[in-house]
Amino acid sequence: MVHAVFILTVALSYILRNKGKQLQAMPFFVLFLFAGLRYMYGNDYSNYYYIHNSVQQGANSPFDEFLFTKLYELTPNFFLLIALTSFFFLFVVYRLMKNHLSGAGMFVGLTIFLINPYLFLMNLSALRQCLAMLCFIGGVHFGIRRKFLPYVLMVLLGTMFHKSAILLLPIYFILGEKPFKNRYVFLISAALFVLLWFVDIKAVSRVVAAWFNDRNYLAHLENGDGNSLRATALTGISFIYVLANMPKLKGKDLAYAKLYLLGLILGILAYRMSMLTRIQMYFDIFSIIVIPTIMAKVRAEGPIVVRFENKQETVWKIINRYALPVLIFTVYVLRYYSFFTNPMWKSFGSYQTIFSVM
Repeated sequence: MVHAVFILTVALSYILRNKGKQLQAMPFFVLFLFAGLRYMYGNDYSNYYYIHNSVQQGANSPFDEFLFTKLYELTPNFFLLIALTSFFFLFVVYRLMKNHLSGAGMFVGLTIFLINPYLFLMNLSALRQCLAMLCFIGGVHFGIRRKFLPYVLMVLLGTMFHKSAILLLPIYFILGEKPFKNRYVFLISAALFVLLWFVDIKAVSRVVAAWFNDRNYLAHLENGDGNSLRATALTGISFIYVLANMPKLKGKDLAYAKLYLLGLILGILAYRMSMLTRIQMYFDIFSIIVIPTIMAKVRAEGPIVVRFENKQETVWKIINRYALPVLIFTVYVLRYYSFFTNPMWKSFGSYQTIFSVM
């Protein structure tokens, strides 16, 4: 059922890729039905469901975040809450894609959105952080326009759904449209190497978790391991592709690429501490804009002219245009397969709707 819906949605997006913006919204309507009507789908659904029922019966909410607690108190029906949050999630993602992609870019972006389980499915499950992420996306809209106060207000709004959003306040300062120069590629790579091998990531994270006074995060830090070397290497493919092509980007495209690159850096640093992937979730969503945009920029450079006097440049152009995108999408397919065969995510494999209990 899940895979059939995703295939249908991607196929519909491909068919409508050159149609009007209104028709291109149809795949998102399919996804809204899937998300808004789900029942006991995902790892966290039952926990949110039972807590909502207890709050409606007068119990205190276990959540510290003010707006999420109020959302629980003011929404009398949990199924209505799921429908509302699903609508806002998909509406924001649709607007993000609609405003920055067109034609085949919409198809590529939606394919990435679905084939990477940590973009669509995981955000359906991580309800609080998903709402905080939507606030951050709104804040980025103001940050790119150098509107500091609205950006701060949107991030603070996000902290009222998930307090980890407070870490996003300094992101404002990387959203400027200053051109990305080639030397930055070396500097960022060198900085990542230093962070990966010489900085105690866990020690820094313990300080942050202690500042939040969050015992759950501290427990995860103490017991959590890092990601595997294989997973880190696969993330590195996207890192190389984005970093190498950032000098081609300008304006909003560059700002989104900076955010996605930051997410990839966190994904690589997760080799030392896997908990960093929780913060990475705030930035990975921008991959649905960045990767299609880079593919379009590279393609717009025209056909590759083979120059035997400059073989290295020719080989790199072939790798950049064909090999890296193929590898990136191969990684997505492998992670999709791994996700649905991992017992940890078993609850995502079986889908049922609210009509089964109504």
